[in-house]
Amino acid sequence: MSLAPISQAIDRFAVMAGAPTSDKAIDAVHRLDLLFYGSQGYAEVAFPNLTEAMQSGDRSGVERAVDQTAGEIDSIAHSLR
Repeated sequence: MSLAPISQAIDRFAVMAGAPTSDKAIDAVHRLDLLFYGSQGYAEVAFPNLTEAMQSGDRSGVERAVDQTAGEIDSIAHSLR
């Protein structure tokens, strides 16, 4: 199982983020917070949905969570333009 799609999405985010307007930045921070920590506040681990999928042992579930996580990072990056 490769986490490369997430790493690549983070790299794309770094390139695309630039200097967004404050309204866009606030929305992006909120979305990143939900992605990194989940809706339950600051979790002990980053990416709780991905962690949960990994703990399940279901390979297809993990692949789906990796793709969803990378897709959300890309979506957030695009929202900053």
